[in-house]
Amino acid sequence: MKCVEIKDNVWHNSNEEMPNTTTKVEFMDKSGNILAGEIVIDMAGFYVYIPSKGWGSFSDMIKWRFIS
Repeated sequence: MKCVEIKDNVWHNSNEEMPNTTTKVEFMDKSGNILAGEIVIDMAGFYVYIPSKGWGSFSDMIKWRFIS
């Protein structure tokens, strides 16, 4: 897993790249929908949180990017 340390406006593959801290992002799901949310990081791993829906899964969110 590659750690993305610099905020950019590029779509990152959820299977290959993650931010280095809990971060507000936009997710792209498998249908191409864009959802505002957070990548939450703790000692156990990386998690998807969508305020309007609750906890989600990276199996549904294929890409993410930093909110600018």
